[in-house]
Amino acid sequence: MARTNKTGIDYFPFDVDFFHDEKIQFVSARFGMKGESITVRLLCKIYRNGYYIEFDDDTALLFAKGVGDGCQDSFVKDVVHELLKRGFFDKSIFERFGILTSKGIQNRYFEITRRREKIDVIQEFLLVDMPKTINVDINRINVDINSKNVDINSQSKVKKSKVKKRTPKPPRGDGVCDCEIPDESSFDNIWAMYGKKGNKKTCAKKWANLKNHCREAAFKHIPLYVEATPDIQYRKNFETYINQECWNDEIIIRNNQKTEKGGRNENARKPDYSEPM
Repeated sequence: MARTNKTGIDYFPFDVDFFHDEKIQFVSARFGMKGESITVRLLCKIYRNGYYIEFDDDTALLFAKGVGDGCQDSFVKDVVHELLKRGFFDKSIFERFGILTSKGIQNRYFEITRRREKIDVIQEFLLVDMPKTINVDINRINVDINSKNVDINSQSKVKKSKVKKRTPKPPRGDGVCDCEIPDESSFDNIWAMYGKKGNKKTCAKKWANLKNHCREAAFKHIPLYVEATPDIQYRKNFETYINQECWNDEIIIRNNQKTEKGGRNENARKPDYSEPM
């Protein structure tokens, strides 16, 4: 049996000026020692895995449990968002693939593992140029479905995936259409429109699982909801918006006491925007 290539490392260099880094000082100022602890734990998990980790709701929940002392998963998410905001982790990679990594992390990882017989890497996740002295097995991912395609790498033949083309269905008798929704209600447009986002990978999956008429209702409702919550801290996370089917909520624009109806339910609940979501 062939031996599986080890991906993680057993140690990593820890800079003595780590806590004097301005990025960490912002985390410390906002979240205290718990924020610092979460940051170090994230680095340990990344290097144990290799040079990146996927970060989603489950990851946040487990980190909160590991920190203990009443730490909530929402607190962990806030720390991660601060680290992304300050450039400690690469924000563009996180928004595209839902992973945490950085140039510094990758440089240190590849320096430590340069003597290994082979290193497995995913091309889309790379932020640095690979040294020519390192023997790498480069894998690719299918960006359209945001999942790894293990059949495609630099040392194997390319296997074409079979994708069934969806054809529009005729409207049902109840007037609800299951046909393809218009391009303007695609996830990327909704994601950009909403503003307060969260984990893009998780939200994209939930959005894809919605019925077409729900997505169409959300596309009409979201501009009104965004207008009604100009202070983003009072706006629900996009994942919460989907889970609670908030496109059925009544919209209240407080600045001129004007009420707009959103969604199909005229008797829907009235959300309270006076508390942060």
